[in-house]
Amino acid sequence: MAVSGAATADDDGFFSNLFDGISIGGFFQIESAYRLTDDQNPNNQTSNPFNNRTVSRSGLPAVASGITSGAQDVLDTLGGVLTGLGLDPVANGFDALNLGQVGLNDQLEKGLAFKEDNFNMTFLRGEVDIEWPIARNVRLKATMRAIFDVDRYKQFDDEMQQFPTQQAPLNAIGTLNGNSPNLFEYRYESWVPQLQSGLLPGEQAGGAAFFAANTAAIQASNARLREAIQGDESSSYLEVAGQDYMLDFPNLYLDIEFGALLIRAGNQQIAWGDALFFRILDVPNGLDLRRHGIFDVAVEEFSDKRIPSLGIRASYTTEVPLLPGEWEFDGYVQRFRPTILPNPNTPYNIIPSQFTVRDNFKDFDSEANYGIRIRGNLGPVELQLVANRRYNPLGAFTWTANGVEEDGLLLPVPNNGLILSRTPFEVDGTGVQSATEFSTFGARTHLDHFEGLNAAIREFPAAQQLLAAEVDTNDRQLQQEDLFFQLTGGLRGHIRREYFRENNYGLGASYRVNETPFIGGQTIVSLEGQYTPDRVFTPITLDPNPDELIVEDEYQIAFVAERFQRFTAGFPAMFMVLQHLHNSESDLVGFHLSGYGSRPRASVNDPTTDTTSRSSYNATVFAFQQPFPNRVWVVNFATLYDWGGGILVQPGVAWKPNREWKVETYVNYVDHISGNRYEDTLDAVGFIDELNLRINYQF
Repeated sequence: MAVSGAATADDDGFFSNLFDGISIGGFFQIESAYRLTDDQNPNNQTSNPFNNRTVSRSGLPAVASGITSGAQDVLDTLGGVLTGLGLDPVANGFDALNLGQVGLNDQLEKGLAFKEDNFNMTFLRGEVDIEWPIARNVRLKATMRAIFDVDRYKQFDDEMQQFPTQQAPLNAIGTLNGNSPNLFEYRYESWVPQLQSGLLPGEQAGGAAFFAANTAAIQASNARLREAIQGDESSSYLEVAGQDYMLDFPNLYLDIEFGALLIRAGNQQIAWGDALFFRILDVPNGLDLRRHGIFDVAVEEFSDKRIPSLGIRASYTTEVPLLPGEWEFDGYVQRFRPTILPNPNTPYNIIPSQFTVRDNFKDFDSEANYGIRIRGNLGPVELQLVANRRYNPLGAFTWTANGVEEDGLLLPVPNNGLILSRTPFEVDGTGVQSATEFSTFGARTHLDHFEGLNAAIREFPAAQQLLAAEVDTNDRQLQQEDLFFQLTGGLRGHIRREYFRENNYGLGASYRVNETPFIGGQTIVSLEGQYTPDRVFTPITLDPNPDELIVEDEYQIAFVAERFQRFTAGFPAMFMVLQHLHNSESDLVGFHLSGYGSRPRASVNDPTTDTTSRSSYNATVFAFQQPFPNRVWVVNFATLYDWGGGILVQPGVAWKPNREWKVETYVNYVDHISGNRYEDTLDAVGFIDELNLRINYQF
């Protein structure tokens, strides 16, 4: 009884103090981004620049010689179809019986109204931070975040049913018709059903009769496939999201201390490296680009962008034999989560909405990243060494069969929807409708439309049953593209996103210069470098053949100089930073530089055109932060210059009259100021000219 009583007394004492010391804080925030120009996001459906532009098309089959009798029958049928529709193929230059004059010429305007939005973002946001000292050496830290979009960015709403043939489910982000933009749901492909109609025409008994008898089953399969394309929600177990809201826990972990050993277990972000804009050593986590792309305040250094993930991190500080002072060993094992890209038809979308991205994260959702950082001082030099094994969170994108059996109305091949389903191209009026559009968006995204279509034809032989063929010049490819867009009314490309392992080796060194030449005072000079052998990049042709993936050894180097400079006795010191980035193989985002030679209606790989690509990527950053007396006002400024000719300028000012309230405004201005815009990484986001406002109340 005495032992029991003692135990009870101890338990009562423990539980009576269990909730002592809990601290709760957080903030509410209104955040908006107002457009300063009429420029709209060209990657979105109703702000596609081809919506209100007339384009000439000149279609020509690639098979202009060596035609088989079967192919000749198809050409004869096509001539009859066009004549029956009143198009007079001979008058338009298309004579199926005279292969030297094959061609179909017309004018096209896509017919979608060009829609403008004044706001990129109107968010209500709240965060609650909880810190709970459960025991002397154990603390629980949690951050709950909630975001709601007040007035969703209405870039696509098919109220007029301009494209009624696709009855896309509301939650299928990749199929656009009838859907409002989905700002927050990140979805990945859940499963791919078997095609209902099985083998290709000529291989299957019944042919057209089978297709006609099973139309309902095929349509049901199409609907299931479109839903499955993006059927699984989120890569996080601690996030709930809808079209206009998200609720998550960016931090939910336990800190456990054993002397010099700190163990952190749970959902967490890991921040390594110090460079602005550049993530040389900051490799553990991908980025969440759904809310504001990369256009938050630069000096925040991705603090609101890193994707949290479940994992264990351990840090141990100790003396090391033969080395001076103490060294920190910081290692982690964490569940892999990819970078989250903005969804189609949302303000900061960077992938043209004529293409459906099918994210294959389901095959990687149980994979883990791991790494270690060692940090200490060698005399006056602060040194850090990083080794990391991870899945590259950006991934690589390649063509994939679309699986949707939708007929092209003018294609003179029975069951052509079945054939097209075995190719990357789905018949869809919201897709690409001309070779000019196809090659222009290829140039904007630094891909090669010429060899890209050759790859799709070569790797998906079903396309050859529609008389598609590899060609050897850019002009012939443009004609072939135009013909298929003419005969289908538009094609949507399907792209698969896969992820690949890589090893990152990093080195960082910082040195404090006590007396800086010419300007005096202290300057901290840092160098960060990363080497990644056999890094896998998206092929600029989107070729799905594993042998055609771009695999290169890449090194990345950032030079950083930081200093505090006091100009007058009445003002606090100004913080300034100057940086330069050099990448050997990829751009600021992580895509390979070999596609930077493409142009509208031209290709970097076409031997008949004079194009060149960038051999390396260079960018320079300058930023400063100047507090006013009492820090009621703070002026911020950051600019990034891409040596391809683009510039991002971000001036801003913050007002904090007391502890609770803070009002901050800043501008994002992006422009191409020199050289060829298709060699400029920032030109892809040249539509981002906006005034941002944050009103924040802390509690």
